[in-house]
Amino acid sequence: MSTVAGLPKFMVLKSKSDGKYLHYLWNDDSFGPHVNDLGCKRLLDPLSPFVKLEVVPSGSDPAHLIHLRCCHNNKFVQLDSKYGLSWISATANGPDESTARSTCTLFRPIFPPGEPNTVGLLHVQTNCHVRTYFNQGYNDDINGVACAYSNDGQGMHRFEFAAWESYDEKMASKEGETRQLRASNAANVRAKDGEIQKLRASYEEKMKAKDDEIQKLKSQGKGGGGGGGSDECLQADEIVAELRMEIAELRVQLEDACREIDELKAASG
Repeated sequence: MSTVAGLPKFMVLKSKSDGKYLHYLWNDDSFGPHVNDLGCKRLLDPLSPFVKLEVVPSGSDPAHLIHLRCCHNNKFVQLDSKYGLSWISATANGPDESTARSTCTLFRPIFPPGEPNTVGLLHVQTNCHVRTYFNQGYNDDINGVACAYSNDGQGMHRFEFAAWESYDEKMASKEGETRQLRASNAANVRAKDGEIQKLRASYEEKMKAKDDEIQKLKSQGKGGGGGGGSDECLQADEIVAELRMEIAELRVQLEDACREIDELKAASG
């Protein structure tokens, strides 16, 4: 299910600069005063409930503007001013579309051209880009926390967006993929087994035909007399040599086919 410009209704945002997901900063001592804010601080799994965001279309401009709701605490995302900056915080009880108030929860998604599944966010009331804060002169309490920074020439923070999947949905998808792989491998095993049966039948047919030729030459040599016996023996030797080469080739083909079947069976678990 899509909302504004193809954004999923429930999504995760992965920072394209450090590979971390934007997530809710829960009650943890390491987050200090930024509990309830959002940031890219921990390496969380995309299945984590802390990274799940709901995209809520604006009532006034649903084609272009959105609200973001943190699904962990069911709060809407707004700005929280402290330490001279406006931090992205999941603390609003509901959406606020008044662009005259600092409590406005409207954001404009920005899709950079030539970058699929990538989005930046602009806070509508302040006209500031959402970025993750970083300053080498500060400790880790503040670095990585998301804030609304001035709309200057430094550009916006880019996030890779994807639909959020629950653990059950992810497992169901993986189980479906596994079933398809096993079915495919089973079909391949049956096909290879058919090839082996054909090779064995061909091998037995050639063995019988060559054996018949040898027996015929032997009988001709015994009953013909004269000087032709050495010629028949020579032909029989040639047939035996040829037969041995064909047997060696068939053996290699059979071994290759059996090895492929063993590999397919092993892959099928």
